[in-house]
Amino acid sequence: MTPNRPTGLTLVELLVIFVIIAILCGLIWSSLRVTHCEISRVRSMVQSVNAALERYQADFNAYPPETPGKDGTDMVEQYLRHEFKIHGMSYGPYIEPRGNIPFISPQGGRYVYTLVDFGKGPQPLIVDPGRDRQLGGTIDPKKGFVPDNSGADKDNLYSIDPKP
Repeated sequence: MTPNRPTGLTLVELLVIFVIIAILCGLIWSSLRVTHCEISRVRSMVQSVNAALERYQADFNAYPPETPGKDGTDMVEQYLRHEFKIHGMSYGPYIEPRGNIPFISPQGGRYVYTLVDFGKGPQPLIVDPGRDRQLGGTIDPKKGFVPDNSGADKDNLYSIDPKP
């Protein structure tokens, strides 16, 4: 014979289940919060670099040229961090020479710099390749960033809207 045992959960078992659920919710919430803060930091960095490019353009009536190198950013960084002396006038630096605006994204990849033309003259396009460090598309001089539907572009951030 089996003894008569009440079915169901005891109060202690219910409390243990609630504690486990609360711990899991806390872990998920904190990871989402870190991702949100990281994206905010990337947006801020891209906006700072874009503002430096606009100041450079105001002084020289042109944006820094696209140059070969690691994602084209090495020479752009030098243009923005360098002080130019022309006819006794001083221009730049547009970002601090050793400032806190790195050309490496907080997500780990290097920013991609290029000039695009949507019919209003060249505009700088800065793309952060995201955490996976893959663009997931191509940069078209007339259309901007064109995703290739691989899904690698899901975490990219842009300095200007990729679709005009």
